[in-house]
Parts: sequence; structure tokens; C-alpha cells
Amino acid sequence: MVEILKEIKPELDKITDQALEMLDEVADKAVIQNYVSIYKQLYNNMSRALDLAGYNKDDNPSFYEIEGTKKLENAYYNWIKQGNMDERALGLDIPGGIGFANWVESLEGNIQMDHNENMKKSETTYESILNEFNLMDID
Repeated sequence: MVEILKEIKPELDKITDQALEMLDEVADKAVIQNYVSIYKQLYNNMSRALDLAGYNKDDNPSFYEIEGTKKLENAYYNWIKQGNMDERALGLDIPGGIGFANWVESLEGNIQMDHNENMKKSETTYESILNEFNLMDID
């Protein structure tokens, strides 16, 4: 019996290690999901309380703004974009933020603007080099 246990133990250790790794991955995902769900619930409760008190978001936007929302939104949406797209099925957009679809669109717009700016700088650099060596008007 002891000999059998000696043979099985390394396999059990390996399986336990694998299970712990998988549990860590699942736990991280669960923590993120729970945190966003709690934030969403608290934000929605606050919004409803403000609405019931007679305030509205258009007239009092600062009442509905939460410090750190942009950071949370960027961190969460980046996490989704880095291989966790299945999380989108939960519908956990960050309340008070711009939403995942608008965030992606904004990100892509920023990338395009950066590209345009880089192209313009490259063109300016090229023209300045041509001017420096008097090569602008050569036919």
C-alpha cells in the first residue's frame, strides 16, 4: 500500500499544482467580475437615489461622476480586449463611463490620429532633409 502511495503521490502533486493554477485563473476572473458587478450596482443605486431626490444627470453631471471611473474603465476594458472577450456576454459596462463599444472606437480613433501625426512628421522631416541639401527643385 505504501509503495502504491509513493507512486501515486507525485501524480497527485502534479494534478494539485495544475488545479491550483486553474483555480488562480478562475479566481482572478471571478474577482474582476465581482468587483465590476459591485461597482455597477453601487453606481446604479446612487443614480437612482439622486434621481429620486430630484436631480438629473444633465443638470448636475458632477453628482454622477465618480473619481477613478476612467482608470477602472481603461483597466477593465483593456483586460477584456486582452483575451477575455467572452466577458462581454455579462454586459458589465462601467456605469458613468463611455461603454465598451465607444471605448474601442475611441481607442481606434486615437491610433489613427497618432498614425496621421507620425506621417505628417515623417513628411516634414523628409522635406527638411531635401531643403538642407538643396534637393527640392531638382528635375
